[in-house]
Amino acid sequence: LYRGHDYSAKNVLRMLEMNTAKRVFGFTDPDPAGLGILLDNPRYTDALVPKLDILGAAPSLSDRFARQLSARPDIKDQLAGCSEALRHYGHFIVDEGIAVSQEWLCSHEVPLDQIAIRAS
Repeated sequence: LYRGHDYSAKNVLRMLEMNTAKRVFGFTDPDPAGLGILLDNPRYTDALVPKLDILGAAPSLSDRFARQLSARPDIKDQLAGCSEALRHYGHFIVDEGIAVSQEWLCSHEVPLDQIAIRAS
């Protein structure tokens, strides 16, 4: 699900609030802000994420990472109640200083894996 910007983001949030029975897959930037989007909305059930070896080789935006991490310094702690897969993904992003855009992933046709957000 693309969250959108401005008015489209508000409409997507309204749609998510109305959705109570369906699974919702989030595809966010692999960076601290993207992790926050997945964690902040309980309607997201799964995430679409790149493989860590590909993500680790991608060009990271260090200024963006630093800015986002300073806004969410406890992001790793927030992963505590999540699935093991999301915790591993999130810790990798924070520990390696990753900030990559969805546009880069798409333009390089990076394959994505589905992982659960919440622990079962």
